[in-house]
Amino acid sequence: MTKQIKLFSILYLIAITMLSAVSGYAANYTLGTEFQINTYTTGFQGNSSIASNGSDFLVTWDSNGQDGDREGVYGQRIDSSGNSVGNEFRINTYTTSTQGAPALASNGQDYLITWDSNGQDGDYFGVYGRRIDSSGNLTGNEFQINTYTTSTQGAPAVASNGQDYLITWTSNGQDGDREGVYGQRIDSSGNSVGNEFRINTYTTSIQGSPAVASNGQDYLITWNSYGQDGNAYGVYGRKIDSSGNLSGNEFRINTYTTNYQFASSITSNGQNYLVTWHSYGQDGDGYGVYGQLIDSNGNFIGAEFLINTYTTRGQVSTAVASNGEDYLITWNSYGQDGDGYGVYGQFIGSNGNFIDNEFLISTYTTSDQSTPSVAYNGHDFLVTWESSYQDGDSDGIYGKFISYDGSVIPEPASILLLLSGIGFLFGKHYKR
Repeated sequence: MTKQIKLFSILYLIAITMLSAVSGYAANYTLGTEFQINTYTTGFQGNSSIASNGSDFLVTWDSNGQDGDREGVYGQRIDSSGNSVGNEFRINTYTTSTQGAPALASNGQDYLITWDSNGQDGDYFGVYGRRIDSSGNLTGNEFQINTYTTSTQGAPAVASNGQDYLITWTSNGQDGDREGVYGQRIDSSGNSVGNEFRINTYTTSIQGSPAVASNGQDYLITWNSYGQDGNAYGVYGRKIDSSGNLSGNEFRINTYTTNYQFASSITSNGQNYLVTWHSYGQDGDGYGVYGQLIDSNGNFIGAEFLINTYTTRGQVSTAVASNGEDYLITWNSYGQDGDGYGVYGQFIGSNGNFIDNEFLISTYTTSDQSTPSVAYNGHDFLVTWESSYQDGDSDGIYGKFISYDGSVIPEPASILLLLSGIGFLFGKHYKR
């Protein structure tokens, strides 16, 4: 073998090794400046929820004492540049006792906001809703969503398939044994479509805290179930088609079943779903954040995977959104930013590959920044969270834009240059 051929072989091996070493992806993203969303700052403002109609965002939250009696539900529109559009406004009309735990979705134009209200339906909590148009105007009156009113119905979640909405909630005692998961379809005019229905098949003990997303046609609902996987809580799911029919059987999503797996969040990239949750003890120290990709037929894509890299103490309370291809996962991490909880994020590709490293989202790090929510408007992500004492009095609602332009393979230029050099040497040798 000639010296030139030997040199070519060595350099080619080096180039391939380098190419393999950088086969991961880097996220091409920019973090904006965090900003306060709530104007009224007395007492507690927390539990934010966010949705986009493809242009602007609507952020909702609980505010304590602002409507005159305990908690009420408030909202603020945010435009694509991060400016408040109009003033914050109260959404609930009934103000006696507590109205809170808001969740909202958009059908691509208008919004539907849901919350639970204490005492309004005559017996503990019930689930209520109200429509808001694309200009931020309250449309019609608030209306009750649950039909069964005995005991408590609360913790609603809502999604839209671009036309109708599906609202899910936890109902106490309705399935015969403590809590169960129920749903109701609502059309774009705010009318109920069919009757409310039970989603969980397994009814022993507690099934609750649902999350729901649509891939633009069907829905996937997830929830916590106690004892069903043999050891405390597990995460379960079930598909519902665009006509509101239960599709197939409920199925377990978490593979690791020791201790607690619960508090799921879910989104779709328009085809598949990403379900996230937190799991106790699985990453070696307290809670960690895990995910599972699921296709439109309810089949797993790959195995469940750990999302957080920092594993000391607890990483909890996930929220997730998609830009139609990749995913942004957000969560709370305790102690990682130096003081209490902070809000962190990680981009995940459509095939489950990690895109770059996890990153800190919240800038203010004193005390706790927690319970994130995230949405995408077709260009940027907006992440919201509650921050303790940042606005001078208990918790307030803050947000930050993340501009995301996809992923790139890091540092390919040097490798391409090396390969070009190898080609030059090899070509020069054979021209002789």
